[in-house]
Amino acid sequence: MKHLKLIIFVFIFVLLLQTIFAQKNTTINKTAIINKPIDYKQNQGIASPESILAESQRNFDRSLTTLNIVVTGMGVLVTLIAILVTIAIGLGFFQYSKWSKIRKQAEKNLREIQEIRNRAENEVNESIKKIKDISIEKVSKEDIGQIKHRVEELEILGIEAPARFFIRGVDYYKKGNYELSLKAFEKAIELDPKDNTLWVNKGVILFKLNKPEEALKAFEKAIELDPKDPNVWFNISCYYSIKNKKEEALLNLKKAIELDSKHKDDAKKDEDFKFLWKDEDFKKLVS
Repeated sequence: MKHLKLIIFVFIFVLLLQTIFAQKNTTINKTAIINKPIDYKQNQGIASPESILAESQRNFDRSLTTLNIVVTGMGVLVTLIAILVTIAIGLGFFQYSKWSKIRKQAEKNLREIQEIRNRAENEVNESIKKIKDISIEKVSKEDIGQIKHRVEELEILGIEAPARFFIRGVDYYKKGNYELSLKAFEKAIELDPKDNTLWVNKGVILFKLNKPEEALKAFEKAIELDPKDPNVWFNISCYYSIKNKKEEALLNLKKAIELDSKHKDDAKKDEDFKFLWKDEDFKKLVS
């Protein structure tokens, strides 16, 4: 826009110079009458009709010459503006085409990155499903190691998924750092409060931290979300056994065994049931 204004200013300036020059140097050679100087009557000082006509013709020719210059200049100016507009439109189309290609490539790259993110997250979630049915205390270090590197990939991709905090919580638990393990599971629950497995593991960690009442609340929340999860009933049974409440302990243990018979052997080995090991009703239930 600045360049266009400058061009217009220079053109008008040159046009004015040409007009002034034309007014000083125009010569008319059409007829002898036109070129004849003004003749004043010697005594009266009055111009003759021929002189007046000649002077009028000169003035008319000057005006016509000036008008022709202005019209010609305006035509040139319009042509220049048309050329500039055409160039601007051409450059604009080129820039639009260029940025359109860049935008399409960026959108393609974004889709590819999203596909990688989704694939990595799905792989981690599938791996975690295989160990979610196992008690947090029985998850092996090998199980954690197999999917830990996948979780690191999620962190690199900036995915804040419950899966990464689940693995982190289990890893801390295996190292005996129960406080950090609890924080990891609480973060996972914050992201996915409807995952009952997260609540179960939170309850187990609270047991380790000698907070059985809070643990029971976590188990009850897990039961609310999935009443068919045998691990929850088993852990609730552990809670009542520690509290020396035989009836409640056996009732919940029976429910866990009905859902998964493997808890018979678990109860025989888990020291939380040490209070019941010699009890006949307990022996009958786990036999």
